[in-house]
This record gives sequence, C-alpha cells and structure tokens, in this order.
Amino acid sequence: MNFGRRLFKSIPTESIHWQNIQLYTFGFIVNAAGLFLLHGDEIRSHRSVLYGYTWIVGIIILVQGLSGMAISAVFKFVDNIA
Repeated sequence: MNFGRRLFKSIPTESIHWQNIQLYTFGFIVNAAGLFLLHGDEIRSHRSVLYGYTWIVGIIILVQGLSGMAISAVFKFVDNIA
C-alpha cells in the first residue's frame, strides 16, 4: 500500500484532471510513436489512422476512456480496501 500511496497521492494539491492529462498525454505520445514505427506504411497508404473503424469501435473506445478516468479517481481518493 505504501507504493500505491506514494504513486497516486504524492502531490495531493494537484487536480486529478491535471494528473490525468499528464498521464494520457505521455501515453498518447509513446503509443503514437510505436504505431507509426510499426505500421507507418499502412497508415500512409490508407491516409487515415482510423481506417476500418465503425461506430461500435468508437463507442468501445469512449467507454474504455471513461472507465480509465473513473478508476484513476478511485485510486486517487481511496485509503484502504479491506
């Protein structure tokens, strides 16, 4: 629990939204770099990163993003889980 407390509660004065923005920006940059390094030719040939996505995939991505926000809020404010 000490590691989790240090990781999620080290700067309690910062907003949880600001912490999420920092986390997701870093994740976006790392994943975008990996995507273009591994599949750059395919992306350029279809001229879109979203080639083949349907509206159902968009809903799944939205739900997963909201789930991540909810989980980070729980980790930020929970003290002990018995």
